[in-house]
Amino acid sequence: MKLEKYTCINCGNPIGELCKKYSETVLKLVNCVKCKNVADKYIEYDIIIVIIDLILLRKEAYRHILYNTDFQSHWKLAVMLQMMEVYSEWILTSKKKYNTASYVYSAGDVQLYMLSLRVIFRTLCSLLIILLLTIVYNKIKKQSNSWGFLKTVWKAMILANFGWFLLLPSLIWDNSIQEFHLTFVSLYTTLSQLLAYTVVCNCVKIWSIVVIVLAYSCKMFSNQLYDVLYYKTINNYIYFFE
Repeated sequence: MKLEKYTCINCGNPIGELCKKYSETVLKLVNCVKCKNVADKYIEYDIIIVIIDLILLRKEAYRHILYNTDFQSHWKLAVMLQMMEVYSEWILTSKKKYNTASYVYSAGDVQLYMLSLRVIFRTLCSLLIILLLTIVYNKIKKQSNSWGFLKTVWKAMILANFGWFLLLPSLIWDNSIQEFHLTFVSLYTTLSQLLAYTVVCNCVKIWSIVVIVLAYSCKMFSNQLYDVLYYKTINNYIYFFE
């Protein structure tokens, strides 16, 4: 019995192999027994094509990367995306001198460090909500909550944040970030998360919408919570040394 370690990118059905080797130079792609389509056409495509389909929010591209490739550099991508988000927000907040936390008025390097902690904190809060709700959903459906599955959810959320690279044109050519541009990227990233979560958890869309909306709300709330904790820490520090 073959171990079903791959996934059909069209229907999500587990399969044992993606291609059959007839000789050293002859390979034939395997068709899915469920949908009768080629199980994974992307194994013959260049990575650029896969990235383009990923940007176009194709489920097939997400399934290919998450299930049919050895995607081990997810943590590097996560670091790059966090740096992109931090830098873009740093540029945006440097233009505003009102209605922001007091660290915005400090030196530039300190401001960058504080924003880095803020972005990391809200990202972790958002991811934690997604994982907790996923565990609850799987408990109700009596499905597995294995570490491998939760790691796949983590990878999917990283891929869904790929939209932050859309800020690169503004950073390279204009050296600035407009509010509407950041809003567009945030909305695009939210849609990507919705698609990626639906692909990984194989759940109804309404549940995916609930999870992503709650995660986004938690992300926004964590910004305010971080500012409150920051103010309290600074005030206690000043009070202690007075």
